[in-house]
Amino acid sequence: MKHRYFGKERIAIRSEQGFEIGRPSLLLLKAERTEMRIDIAVGGKAIIVAKGKLL
Repeated sequence: MKHRYFGKERIAIRSEQGFEIGRPSLLLLKAERTEMRIDIAVGGKAIIVAKGKLL
């Protein structure tokens, strides 16, 4: 957004992966540039394949 890589003031990206191996995930990204800031929203759905704890 900052460097206008996509050439637009607003973008919406959908990324799907892992369906072939039985671990589907869907990631959604929306971003919009206004006069003063860039608003970003990230969401989606994923399958947990591992858990950990940081000590």
